[in-house]
Amino acid sequence: MLKQLVRVMTITTLSIAVLLAAIGSALAVDGVIEINQARAMAGGVTPGDAPGFPVNISLPGSYRLTSNLDVSGEPNPQNVTAISITPSEVTIDLNGFAILGPVVCLGTPTACSPSGGVGEGIAGETAIRTTVVNGSVRGMGSYGVRLGPSARVEGIHVSSNGGQGISVDDDSVVRGNTVDRNGGFVGLGLGSGGTASGNTVSSNANFGVSAGFGVTVLGNSIRNNGKTGLAFGNGAGAYGNNALTGNGGGDDAPTYPQVSGNAVQIGTNLCGTDTTCP
Repeated sequence: MLKQLVRVMTITTLSIAVLLAAIGSALAVDGVIEINQARAMAGGVTPGDAPGFPVNISLPGSYRLTSNLDVSGEPNPQNVTAISITPSEVTIDLNGFAILGPVVCLGTPTACSPSGGVGEGIAGETAIRTTVVNGSVRGMGSYGVRLGPSARVEGIHVSSNGGQGISVDDDSVVRGNTVDRNGGFVGLGLGSGGTASGNTVSSNANFGVSAGFGVTVLGNSIRNNGKTGLAFGNGAGAYGNNALTGNGGGDDAPTYPQVSGNAVQIGTNLCGTDTTCP
């Protein structure tokens, strides 16, 4: 009887040790859950995450890449999403790594191949207060980064995606990013009431920046986009200290204006060769 008890306790102890080791392999010492290509293929990053892409994040918390995530080897990779977020209060630190897909966008005007994909780099349009920082998203079939309200996107390079580069919903902050050569309707799109500052938005196929009601746009470089550089939607917004050049067909005879919509200048802006913007 005593031997059987000892055996049961030993097996239980080993099982607990294996479980803790598995958790420890995913959880860094600072409590951040780590994501890499191998873990994406294995699944189980959070409950309900199946092996392969997308990595499904079902719990709030902090996540950090420890390698690139590359969907290019998947069947029909232009239709594959890399990371999908459902809960609110998620932070993703790309940690200097990249999310990569198969799409290449080149030329003037910018055109992407393969086209018509639906895969996204980071898909979290229904989540609230999502943060994405510090890395790159390139070559996805559709959106590079698409997030819900009260998001923060900072310090990332979003390029050569078949759809919109960065899309955020109301009351979001988009700061210090590079958004270039994306093939969608707009390079950088914001809902109402947010802020875009210190971004470089260039050579996107259509509009450079689209801003909803009450958005403040400060200190951005918006250049060489296929249509209007900065387009405000219904209701007044504000913009200042931006440089808008070469959008909509060039400064000399543009087909589209550098700035459109109802907005108030709150600082000097350069529009083409003129500091007087519409």
